[in-house]
Amino acid sequence: MMDNFIYDLSKLSQLVSSKCQIYFFKRVSSTQILAKKNIIEGNHSLCVFLADEQKAGHGRFGRPFFSPAKTGIYLSINIPMTVENGGLFTTGLAVTLTDVLTAFYPYKEIKLKWVNDLYYQNKKIGGLLVERVNGMIVCGIGINLTSNNFPQNLHNIATSIDNGHTAKIDRTELVAAIINQIISDAPYYQSGQFMLRYRQRSLLLGKTITIKVNGGFIHGIAKQIDDNGSLVVYDPGTKQEYTLVSGEVVKVFF
Repeated sequence: MMDNFIYDLSKLSQLVSSKCQIYFFKRVSSTQILAKKNIIEGNHSLCVFLADEQKAGHGRFGRPFFSPAKTGIYLSINIPMTVENGGLFTTGLAVTLTDVLTAFYPYKEIKLKWVNDLYYQNKKIGGLLVERVNGMIVCGIGINLTSNNFPQNLHNIATSIDNGHTAKIDRTELVAAIINQIISDAPYYQSGQFMLRYRQRSLLLGKTITIKVNGGFIHGIAKQIDDNGSLVVYDPGTKQEYTLVSGEVVKVFF
């Protein structure tokens, strides 16, 4: 653990309502890697891994997540609980994140791209990764707050929630709010009570999309997100309807 620049760790410990160990690092490969390693080594308690910078941040399918210093939130939370329906947990977690971000950035309309991406003005600002490890849930979160120097391949698809640095946000308070709300909400994700808000914030519903599934592609209309968090896509060409529990939306036609 190293000296920090953008977080007041003493304040963070006081603001987090649950008893949990918070590990802060100036630079890591990935908070998710550290969090999973912690469980494998035998720690099955509630823990938070927070970093100022990631050198190998990643999301679903191992895709890199750009994580420069002092511009984003990069954290993983180890939660001692079992999950039967990963779709409901992931969609619930996405709603929790948008709830907290909207409270701190009330004039920003944040949307959700199924299943785990956060969008602002039709560009990605963050994402989440939920993994099961030895009876625990590891929630990885990456959010671009003020990032603006994106690599060339991300210029047209990524942005930050405040790339103009106009909001006066206490990042310590924001991270504490995210941690507290996840810990509070997580026991209820399996109930499905977050699905209505997830649908209301969906970036996809009613739009034509292309989704990659099992190495192939489905082109159709995002018709619904069902009560299990699955995406229902209708292909008008073949007149077939698909209910997808996983897949990667690679194109949205706005």
